[in-house]
Amino acid sequence: MPEDVRTDVALCLNVGSSSLKFALFQVDALSELCLASGTVDQLDAVFQRLDAQALPKPSVVGHRVVHGGREHVLPSLIDEALITSLKRLIPLAPLHLPAAISGIELAARHLPGLPQVACFDTAFHAHLPEHTAHFPLPARLYDAGVRRYGFHGLSYEYILSTLAPPHLRA
Repeated sequence: MPEDVRTDVALCLNVGSSSLKFALFQVDALSELCLASGTVDQLDAVFQRLDAQALPKPSVVGHRVVHGGREHVLPSLIDEALITSLKRLIPLAPLHLPAAISGIELAARHLPGLPQVACFDTAFHAHLPEHTAHFPLPARLYDAGVRRYGFHGLSYEYILSTLAPPHLRA
């Protein structure tokens, strides 16, 4: 998380190709205030629900973004340059990235001025040795971005932080 982002109440969105999960967290108390799931076409309803219920307003929105390509590994503050970069990566995740970008843009419309942070599912595996990242394909495809990225990294990171012996936790 970028250090200059206030995070006392975080809205976390996981917009997949067809599913939607969201949660609102009171960060300093480590408590979940609201949790729900649905389909992508219900994303607008998330913001209506937050407005209708007596819940604290989020101070930051975090997004799970399935693919960061080679360029995006660390959690990143979302700006126009990042959105443009993500749009260029759509061919690498054509079912997931358009939905994630829509979630980012919808959050910006409903919560203008609120910082948004992208967390990339491919980040956990970003440092695979080159020999394991290569598929047995022509170099031109690798140069175009076709490689082993590794997915579900945010889940793996959580599992390791929870189940790994203390000396192996990050």
